[in-house]
Amino acid sequence: MKKYILALLIALSCVSCQEKNKDTSENAVEETVTEISVRELTERDFSVINLNLRYSQAECPIEVREESFSGLDFGQKMSPCKAENVREQYQQIHYDDPELQKELLEQYDKICETPSSGEIMSYTSNNDSAFFEVDFDDYCHRHCSSLFAYDYDTGKLRELSSKEGLEETNYNYGSLYCVDDMLIYCDYETLNNHENQTTDTIMHIIQVDTKTGKESEVLSGDYDYVYHIDKEGIMLGTFLTNGDEIRDISETGVKITEYDLSTGETQVISESDSFTNDMKIFFDDGSTGRIIQDDKNGTVNFITDEVNMLANHKKIVYNALWKDKAVVITNEALAYTSNYMMYTYDFNKMECLVSKLDGFGRNFVQVGNGLVSTSYGSWEGNKSPVNYIIPESGNVFRLAETNSGNVDNISDNFCFMERPVHTYDQYGKRIDENNDFKVYHFELK
Repeated sequence: MKKYILALLIALSCVSCQEKNKDTSENAVEETVTEISVRELTERDFSVINLNLRYSQAECPIEVREESFSGLDFGQKMSPCKAENVREQYQQIHYDDPELQKELLEQYDKICETPSSGEIMSYTSNNDSAFFEVDFDDYCHRHCSSLFAYDYDTGKLRELSSKEGLEETNYNYGSLYCVDDMLIYCDYETLNNHENQTTDTIMHIIQVDTKTGKESEVLSGDYDYVYHIDKEGIMLGTFLTNGDEIRDISETGVKITEYDLSTGETQVISESDSFTNDMKIFFDDGSTGRIIQDDKNGTVNFITDEVNMLANHKKIVYNALWKDKAVVITNEALAYTSNYMMYTYDFNKMECLVSKLDGFGRNFVQVGNGLVSTSYGSWEGNKSPVNYIIPESGNVFRLAETNSGNVDNISDNFCFMERPVHTYDQYGKRIDENNDFKVYHFELK
């Protein structure tokens, strides 16, 4: 496990006095650089105040735009895996009961003889258009898909690109990301080393021209997922293992690598082991901070140019850091219950605001001066609220409701799609033509 020497970090934050070039004239004035004082704080330095969260009627700091789609026609396609000479090797269900197996095979034959009208699998949006991946493989869901663009102003639907084939790969686009006119998806390549009997996965970051659909590779490497993306760069996560030993995901560390879109350079900005997570934070003024969460010792350390604050918290589910405050969210039960608590440390007022998060969210994303929160499951019917929480005031703004569960964070712009509700038969085949859905686009004012 890494050892983090906090005293060294504090020392490096201080700027020693420096002397300007001396002027030998009588009027010369010696100038010095003011020393920056770093405040060393613990949670005991803060006054504890209970703060109830409440929905606010004030103007919401986030602009919400809702786009409704009705009856979009993606056309129909036959996935190549449905061909009679290959379909058997892609069958998904096998039963020992001969009668049941026969019945299932008959249903599978019907699926293979019918073209698919497509099902939306992933999506993203900017100010002008919505982009979504449509899966045309309703047989095994990996051999035929297309990328579509919908223009908000004209209402026109365009197919940007498509993939289909039977090679040892998935012909899907996966997660989509959009910043301004930059549309990106991740393509995973599996490399089998038959000599060593090992398998490696390479992530390819692909940019799609939103006008022509032409694709170009941005970068590739040993990455597992996109952590964050904005106009300046892409942050990529890699799961770390102990050599070749396969470990439980809870014992796996994470490395975050930043790719600079302007220079093409990459640098590791955060690395964690199974117990300690060291995350670099970027502030709007160009300065940086760090969050060091040590689960083994139950501590979290927030570091900026002016503050070095250490707090004791166990079962942390989320941390956030600004120049003037830090937030710790815990869940004592570590389950989908009402035990979520938020601790807001105000560095100016030296107050720790303690708030219950009952009903206000279980999944959090830092946006602007607050947190966007969503829930899971069927809260308020079949939808869950998307809220914006201002931690230091307790004000909560209801942004929308969704049945999708998560919100993807793209800097100060983000979106989610309220998916269409489909009907499936007992064999898992979709039996409706419903493509009615909504896209919500959010932008910080």
